[in-house]
Amino acid sequence: MARRSLLLALALAAGLMPASAALSPFWQRIAELRAIIDDLRVAQAVEGHGDITSVGWVGVDTYEVRAGDCTLAVKIIDIKPPPGQEMKAGPRQFDLKVSECK
Repeated sequence: MARRSLLLALALAAGLMPASAALSPFWQRIAELRAIIDDLRVAQAVEGHGDITSVGWVGVDTYEVRAGDCTLAVKIIDIKPPPGQEMKAGPRQFDLKVSECK
């Protein structure tokens, strides 16, 4: 009886905790890399410099893209919810800020 009460209490407590469906760091990194590779702004920035040869993580929310003689930084920027709305549970919503070639 006590065990069943404990399990019921734990189940109720778990239901009261905020839900979060954020991606694991592994899958979040994959989502960010895919977004960078698929982004039209990145393609336009490296156009004329050759194929993209590498995309590497260089720091928190920062990647480096190399294509020929072009190296550019791509920053991950959180998308904020509209005023008056709370952040929803789920995968991180983000956009990219793409620098110019150096």
